[in-house]
Amino acid sequence: MAEPISLSNYNPISNLELQYAEPLGQRVLVFVKASQECCIDVESVLKFQSKRGGSALASSAANAPPFAAPADVEETAGTGDAADDPFAFLNSDAATPSATNAGDGSRSGGHSLKKKLLSKVKATTKHIERGMTTMAIKADKGRSRDSYQCVLQDGLGQSWSATDFQAESTDDGLVFRIPLVVWPWLDREGSVVISLFVKSGAALLKQHKPHKLGSIHLTMIDLMAAATKPNANGAAFLTQSLDSNFVHGGQMQLCFLRDNKFTPGPQTRGWSVTDPGMQGYNALFRYPLDQSYLYNKGPGQWPIATERAVESSVVLPLAAAYAQLVERASVISMSHAGSVLNSIFENRHDSPSKCNNKANVKVGVYHMLVNDASVPVTAAVSVHWQRPDCVFEVEIAGDTRLPVYTADANYFDQSKAPTLFSEFYAKMCRNNILPAIVQGYARVQKPLPAAMLGNLSLRVRVSTTSSVSGADNPFGPVGTGTQAISASEDYWQATIGLETLLNNSAGQQKPPGPLQVPLYHLVSGKSMGSLILTMQVQGPAEAASVSQMTPSTGGLVSLVGLDTLTEETGAAPFLDFEEPAPENAPQDPNKVLRRQQFSTMGHFISSMYLEQHIQKVRTPDCDEADDKAVHYNKALVQPYMDTPSHQDKTPKPFRPSSSRIDKLVAGIGFNVHVQSLSFNMHNDDVQQQPLQGGWFHNITCGAPADHAKGFGDILATDKKSSKTSNSASTSNNTPVGAIKGGLRRLEQKRVELAKVLEEAQSALIQAVGQYLKTANERGVHQIPARHGTIAPLRWKVFELTQMLHTVTWHCAVRRSHVFSQALGIAISSYLTAVSDSDRAAKGWPSLWAQHGYLVTFEGLLSAAGKELGMIEDASIGISMLRMVTVVLVSVDASAAQREGNVEATCNQSQKVPVAYSPNLLYVRMSCSGKGSSTQYRLEIGLDPNYYAERIPEALKNGVPVRLFPVLYQVGVDIRQWGAHAGQNAKNNLKNQINNATSSGPDVATTQEEEKANAGGLLDDEDDDAGVPDNDELIALNYEGFRKMNVYANMIAPQTPGETLLENFPGNDDSNNNAHQNVHPLLRHLYSNIMASAGKMAHGILDEAAMVAQKLGGGGVVFCKSGKDRTAMHVTYKAAQYVRLFCKDPPDEVYEDATMMRVYGTRLPICEKNVGQAKYAFNSLQVKFMPDVLKPPMNTLAGFLKGGAVFRGGGIES
Repeated sequence: MAEPISLSNYNPISNLELQYAEPLGQRVLVFVKASQECCIDVESVLKFQSKRGGSALASSAANAPPFAAPADVEETAGTGDAADDPFAFLNSDAATPSATNAGDGSRSGGHSLKKKLLSKVKATTKHIERGMTTMAIKADKGRSRDSYQCVLQDGLGQSWSATDFQAESTDDGLVFRIPLVVWPWLDREGSVVISLFVKSGAALLKQHKPHKLGSIHLTMIDLMAAATKPNANGAAFLTQSLDSNFVHGGQMQLCFLRDNKFTPGPQTRGWSVTDPGMQGYNALFRYPLDQSYLYNKGPGQWPIATERAVESSVVLPLAAAYAQLVERASVISMSHAGSVLNSIFENRHDSPSKCNNKANVKVGVYHMLVNDASVPVTAAVSVHWQRPDCVFEVEIAGDTRLPVYTADANYFDQSKAPTLFSEFYAKMCRNNILPAIVQGYARVQKPLPAAMLGNLSLRVRVSTTSSVSGADNPFGPVGTGTQAISASEDYWQATIGLETLLNNSAGQQKPPGPLQVPLYHLVSGKSMGSLILTMQVQGPAEAASVSQMTPSTGGLVSLVGLDTLTEETGAAPFLDFEEPAPENAPQDPNKVLRRQQFSTMGHFISSMYLEQHIQKVRTPDCDEADDKAVHYNKALVQPYMDTPSHQDKTPKPFRPSSSRIDKLVAGIGFNVHVQSLSFNMHNDDVQQQPLQGGWFHNITCGAPADHAKGFGDILATDKKSSKTSNSASTSNNTPVGAIKGGLRRLEQKRVELAKVLEEAQSALIQAVGQYLKTANERGVHQIPARHGTIAPLRWKVFELTQMLHTVTWHCAVRRSHVFSQALGIAISSYLTAVSDSDRAAKGWPSLWAQHGYLVTFEGLLSAAGKELGMIEDASIGISMLRMVTVVLVSVDASAAQREGNVEATCNQSQKVPVAYSPNLLYVRMSCSGKGSSTQYRLEIGLDPNYYAERIPEALKNGVPVRLFPVLYQVGVDIRQWGAHAGQNAKNNLKNQINNATSSGPDVATTQEEEKANAGGLLDDEDDDAGVPDNDELIALNYEGFRKMNVYANMIAPQTPGETLLENFPGNDDSNNNAHQNVHPLLRHLYSNIMASAGKMAHGILDEAAMVAQKLGGGGVVFCKSGKDRTAMHVTYKAAQYVRLFCKDPPDEVYEDATMMRVYGTRLPICEKNVGQAKYAFNSLQVKFMPDVLKPPMNTLAGFLKGGAVFRGGGIES
């Protein structure tokens, strides 16, 4: 139950206390008109009061109604003193009490004297007030018009409802735009009075005290009888004379409407199939927000618009359905990544095989024997494995000092430990054998072994007196290239085929005896000596098992519509994609050759990277995906609501803006409301025809962006630093700069990274080819692991491949969150449009079935700081909606319940129930295709009766409707003003610098300093300055225009004309329909976009919204939080709609929008989000906003940064 109001400090702002006052749904709305006779100004009232005199006062007191005037209201009865001389009381004899009365010592006499004194003081005060008011009115000279107020009081004189927002008085009288409210707790046996007041608008008055003009009196029985017996259109009317001492012939006309907080059902204009059922409120959903307005259309006409903001019942079920797909895809991706890691380990030499596919090799080197008597001073040996399936050697052991003896000496003592001992595990290769090896076996006419182990190469660096030129030295320390070695160094090499020694110690009780392996000069091939060593090559005891690779099909990267950008290179291992079947492999000869080349180069992902990636990145992300799937479904079947909305961060259909950084709810669109304005033309004629009207509806929400992951550097190792502001890069050590921001920028960086990787791969292929071309002449088919030129190139490909996979995974996870949000928003728009019977009557559903449903997103974010990242996220999430096809089906409720628990698969979710919806039974998502060809099918099950009666025929029988998303984006706040100012200053400064080359270095330096300091004013505590990117907004609007132009030409094809997009940016892309005619509907939009550079061009959103409405599409309005800038824009759109519907001139659109911003649903939405019914602006910010979007000053949060004064709720500016 709300508290009575005080007229002296009456606050018109709507809030949740009034919206949620119980019992809900039982109010009566009273719209008031007053006749022309009631239009009396304050000056006339004061003159009337001054002429009445004392007798008039007595008469007034005798005939006073049984309702007391509020204590803060000036009664119309006066005291008899002249208003033109407010200080006349100073000369009145009555001002001084008589001596007789003063000398009366009785108690009654004392009380009488006190009473007279108080009465005189009161009268004096009123005289002064009237005098000051009169002087203020004369000084104002009619510049400020008086205002009128209507108040509803109960029998005890308490005021319960008031309205002071009205149209200007006309020949027809006064029209009060905001209804009075008869609250259900008022005494049904009592009476009410509706009083009319006038207040001076004189600017000099600090307080505008109301003056009562008159009132009408109703018993609650009569009022409720009229309200409960409306005409066929739900309205009841009453006309009653005004009870007043000086308003003659005045009348009040009343229109009664029953409470419309809960719309009756599908037959009601303003109802949407997404509206929850009554039982869902206060369980899973917050109550609807509503306000009604009366417009002036002349006598007998009562155009009433009802504004409503309702939570959508499909937001959470859609998030739950998609979370099931994401969770399943994440499991596949995790399993796939684990199997790839296992394959890498199976390919490594330093760990045994889990699949019995490796031979255990042990080698012990004792010493070296030389043929020449001149013994080298030193010798160091290194051991290398030459794999049969890879051109790169694997270093087993680095340089180890060896004893050196002459060839005729025999110093072998097997009881002593070898100088160098090494053990490794050689993979038994069966596929991808190097062509040179295959050709070698073919030359000697021997069949290839079933499994090959390759060779062991022992390379000795010795000290000699000879020298080898740099051109003859193909090997050298890493980083030296093929430089000439010193005159004292030389290289010899011994090679052993591992297959020849396989199982050479099987069944033996002691290790095999020593081997004497010949050493040859690396360049000349001359015999130089031998190595004394022992070797054991032990094959697996059991037959090798096949290592099962978990396919990536259905994984997360593919689910969200991404290709890895590494599919066509053939570089192993294949992470997050499958090796194409031969029939699907690229047929381009160059691509075929490239795949063959990379098939001989081994793996380009290290086990260390992938192990760390799985542990620190994929596992947490997949755990979060599992949590979302569990908790979203649980929230639907076990709802609870015991926390204020602005503090509730659990999965709900309404997610407050304060929950932006909470990971659990990252897949749910936040602050999503179906914002509607239903317009009905009532008439007090009882013979009225069927109700005429219209329905405006938009979805309002916060930006579909992944706030939880932030917009910082995604390659930062420190999670805290990775979520730092957009301006502070934590890692610029990439070939493409810092990889940070939102999806649009990240995916651009991903493409750039893929190009750099392709260039690095080409450089590696070229270097390998050049080396092998000369090495093959010497019978060398492998490249040393530490080759000075090739090793860095190879490692660069490693780094870039791993970096690309990291960025791809991050983009995939981010896409899953952003798309999930955008999906719930877009489907709410579509289902609301399907609920619009006016659109169905105009044939729009058949066009949706043919060409798709146009959903236009209108963003109000600024291209600076974190909001730039939000724009980048939203643009990709919205574009992904093009992958969605919606099918409406009729389903028996019991069948839906029986099938609801069917196990989800990798490409289809369970049937997720739409909780507390009387008409929507379930949603189910499935996907097909892979990578960039992925498509989603959304099945929405409806109640059979509703389906049969309300769904248009064009959308029945499984007809698929594709979403056609379009995004326009314009910054409208001080941050965008700063970005434009900085960009314009930068451009001007650049021109000045170019023109000042003759001014000398000092002038140029000064100008550069000014250039660095150019910028805008930023004020948001959780945003940073960042680097403004105005080009991003322009590019997005160009893209949006091209798409909408294509749609318009599909809906209403035009005859080819002369207006072409010849100079439109981006026409080099043949897929953009660049040379298509500008549709006539879009010409104004085209002009606005072309002229938008460096401006806050709100006209782009204005025109885009108008075009979308004419094309039968839906509108979505969003900003960062969906409550402040969104409120300004959506109220302006609604006000435009009303004036267009009424065919009125647009002069009063801003006034109508202001009315909605104060009295409507948007301030309660702010309170739902942050706990305070205030817009998070201050007066400075408002100065830089477009005029049509400026909020009333009494609704602002204030100057304290971040709304610090409202710490209880945390208003963010």
